[in-house]
Amino acid sequence: MFNPLQPTAVLFIVKRGRIRLYPIARRPQRHHRRARLVLSSFDWWRPRIRRTTRLVHAILLVLLFIAGLGPMLWLAKAAIAPTQDTPRDPLALWPNVFDFGNLAMAWPRVQIDKYFLNTVVLAAGPWLVQLIVATTAGFALSCCGLATAK
Repeated sequence: MFNPLQPTAVLFIVKRGRIRLYPIARRPQRHHRRARLVLSSFDWWRPRIRRTTRLVHAILLVLLFIAGLGPMLWLAKAAIAPTQDTPRDPLALWPNVFDFGNLAMAWPRVQIDKYFLNTVVLAAGPWLVQLIVATTAGFALSCCGLATAK
């Protein structure tokens, strides 16, 4: 009969000129496969790899934040820049003159308050449905757990 804890391999470690033999026990087979990731759990314990990975994650987060914030800043710059400033120099990071009168003029002329309320009403329905589904699913998963977990 097969004993899952029977040593199947030997690890050779050389310390101070001596060779030591350590038996490696075979782990019992699991019914599910573990996810294969780019870094193993052993690699995460190595300080150099952990620091490098966290640095790369932080740099990517900052770059994604800047890429997502860029169009919003350009929109704000175009809103407060004079009308002729944007076509003359569209990629300028800073307007030559600030003209907040554009916002005061556009609010009643284009009826921004009506369209903003329309956006809020249209977004409230999906937000409420998502909140209900996520809350009930989180409750069900916390109480019952997954069917594959043992």
